[in-house]
Amino acid sequence: MRKGFLPRLAATGLSSNRQTYLPYFLTCTGTVLMFYNMCALTYHTSVMKNVSVGSLMSIGMWVTAIFAVIFLFYTNSFVIKRRKKEFGIYNILGLEKKHIGITMLFESLYVYLGSMVFGIGLGILFNKLITLLLYRMLRFDPNFRFEISSRAILYCAVLFAGIALLNLLYNLLQVRLSNPIQL
Repeated sequence: MRKGFLPRLAATGLSSNRQTYLPYFLTCTGTVLMFYNMCALTYHTSVMKNVSVGSLMSIGMWVTAIFAVIFLFYTNSFVIKRRKKEFGIYNILGLEKKHIGITMLFESLYVYLGSMVFGIGLGILFNKLITLLLYRMLRFDPNFRFEISSRAILYCAVLFAGIALLNLLYNLLQVRLSNPIQL
């Protein structure tokens, strides 16, 4: 098999199935945006000074993380159900299951990287607005400087890498346990 064939096959699979992957990609991006903003608010210097608001935001951050795991696992199972026929055709045409797995790895990597870039980028753009809304609701003085939280970016990267890995393992298990005729 030619070097670079499977990454191209993964990119082709994503583009040809954009009706399925676009909602999944937008869901991943929106979830990254939401989690980034919760983390950025939790670790904002002004919020950390107020212990009660900081602890409340920390609880919100963990609730958002749990929501992200459940929601993205559910949407991924929807995507894999739609793609099983295509993976069965790949298997019948001669691709081994390990090659299908590598293709799925590249697809997951592309979706993960794209949703991280767009989600964190949009999160940074909306962070000031959300911080101002929080300050207005809590009647804090809105004199603060704009911050890009490296801690929030790191937590987003780790959480969503774990979610992407869990989804990939679930997808690989689905393909491994079924035969080409079932797919």
